[in-house]
Amino acid sequence: MAAVLLVTSGPTFYGVLNGGATFAATIVYSLVFGIALAVAFSWMFYRPGRKLYRAMSQANPDMPVVPVYSSDELISGLKELNGSRLVSSDLPTGAYLVFVDAGRQFELWRSRRGGPERVVRLPWAAVESIEIDTISHLVITDRALVLNVKSGERTVRIPISPQERHAVRLSPVKDNAFNEFLTDLRSRVTQSQLAANVHRTESTVTPGSDVK
Repeated sequence: MAAVLLVTSGPTFYGVLNGGATFAATIVYSLVFGIALAVAFSWMFYRPGRKLYRAMSQANPDMPVVPVYSSDELISGLKELNGSRLVSSDLPTGAYLVFVDAGRQFELWRSRRGGPERVVRLPWAAVESIEIDTISHLVITDRALVLNVKSGERTVRIPISPQERHAVRLSPVKDNAFNEFLTDLRSRVTQSQLAANVHRTESTVTPGSDVK
């Protein structure tokens, strides 16, 4: 941004300014203005996601809440899911959602009209496996945890790209946090699969029979 300002304003200043000190001051002013503009743009772009994350964290203090990137692959996967109705067809990519681990199920929330709105809720039992892959949007490429969700006869990929909150922006989590998130999600899937197996075993036992 500062470079653009210098290129567009440079010829004018060369024609009217005398002295290197004045021109140097103009360069500094342009750089400062460009940096301030970039910070303001970042604040406006990330504000809905940061505000959503703060609201959901306060509303669910006992649940893991993680901001995630709304990639093209995530939106495509959500629209593929059988029986998972999107609250609205207007779910923009390139924004930020919030992932909530609600115990037996997980949820994705978005910011809509200044407040949280749930996009989808799915049981952990529907997740067959988790793998590591990448997501992309425009020039952004980031790693993600792909939840392979069973939907009828199909398996739908739901990529979750965890982010961390900073003073002005959101950014991809570092290696340790990413691995911890992966461990937590795999633990949820394992627990749900074990519970499902126990339920199936109990349902096949007839009254009075012994299980060995």
